[in-house]
Amino acid sequence: MRASFAFDPTTGRLSYETSPPNPHAGAAAAVHRGGEGAKGPIILTIAGGSTPTTGDVVLQPADQRALQKGELYVERRSGTRMFRAQLRP
Repeated sequence: MRASFAFDPTTGRLSYETSPPNPHAGAAAAVHRGGEGAKGPIILTIAGGSTPTTGDVVLQPADQRALQKGELYVERRSGTRMFRAQLRP
């Protein structure tokens, strides 16, 4: 899956766009709160299937601070495989 994110610190809005690498294979993806190597709770589900997804959300103040500190990450699951990437401000 390819994903891109944009954050507007003035409004607290996080915009995203995802596209699956294979339209015939489903995948689930979510944004979690957690530092590098730490597991954390899901704060936003961003994909769940084989079609492109776009959207935006206004992050809660605590999640905005976490993003600014590099403490949000995206986790994607497809079958038994899991991939993780930290979001950087």
